[in-house]
Amino acid sequence: MINLCFLSGTVKSEIDLKFIYNPTTKNLSKKHTSIVRINLKIEKEQIVRCYAYDKVAD
Repeated sequence: MINLCFLSGTVKSEIDLKFIYNPTTKNLSKKHTSIVRINLKIEKEQIVRCYAYDKVAD
């Protein structure tokens, strides 16, 4: 189970969007997986590295 978290802040890095190809998966709809990574500045100058996968990343 994945926990959902909602953060509010300022994006402090370029949005890094990548697509990952998995040749071992037989299902065509699951061959491409996307991932996005950003650094988010929240209160008190703290930086949080955030990752999102699949539909959230798109």
